[in-house]
Amino acid sequence: MLDESQHSDFVRTALGYSGEKTFVEMVKDYGVVLWDVTLSAPFLGSAQYDVLLITAGKLIHYDIKNFKGQFKFAEGRLVSSYNRHYHNPQHQLERAHAILEALMQQSGYHDKVESYLVFINEHFHVSGAVDSSGLMRGQLHDHLKRYRKSVIQDTQLEVGRLLIDYHYPFDHLNQPLRVPFAEVQPGVRCPECRKLGQIIYKEKINHECVQCHKVIKITEMLRASLNELFYLKGEPFTYREALEWCGHPSRSTLQRLLNQHFTKVGHTKGATYSLGEKK
Repeated sequence: MLDESQHSDFVRTALGYSGEKTFVEMVKDYGVVLWDVTLSAPFLGSAQYDVLLITAGKLIHYDIKNFKGQFKFAEGRLVSSYNRHYHNPQHQLERAHAILEALMQQSGYHDKVESYLVFINEHFHVSGAVDSSGLMRGQLHDHLKRYRKSVIQDTQLEVGRLLIDYHYPFDHLNQPLRVPFAEVQPGVRCPECRKLGQIIYKEKINHECVQCHKVIKITEMLRASLNELFYLKGEPFTYREALEWCGHPSRSTLQRLLNQHFTKVGHTKGATYSLGEKK
């Protein structure tokens, strides 16, 4: 069960994760990629880094923002068309860059360190001057041309291990209250708006959400729902529980998803399924 601040955390984190995942897919072939790292430097404090890209001879920090809609810079803040004010992300970028640069120099790393602010959403528009370190979605293709896809070198791996050694995670989110599994409402939710929906499985490939009108493959919704079942229950589940949780979909489709994406333990009706590395 989520209170208002926890729900806000969830929405913000989910949106941020989506943007970061999109960017990681774009840069994964250009070097060693570290995702969601928190680093601390003496006398400077700590900072969180969305994406660190380690290329041959350069360390690049990307701060990913998944804002959507019309914005403007006003009085040192980023302001949405709904008059919602955000701290200027450029200031956050500069502070994180200073910590990263100091930490690397202290460790004997003398190659160039760069930092960029990436507005990853195609539907983000801003009026007013954007600093040269700011990259819009349409600029990323040309920006990434400067990096060569090449075999990863040992020196890049060494830098990656060094940064991981300095990684100091901290949990800044409001912790959710865990609800007994028996009290959780079963069903398949739209992955876009999280609305529970009545899905007609018979002879259908896609489902259109009545709330947000997103059209999604039913198999994708089922897989996401099975993942939720495992996490919400907090332990492996049975085939019968999966069938009831998902609203009795096609048995063959359900079994195929379980076989493909879950680890089965046991061979009778009491067999259970869990997420994890398949053997």
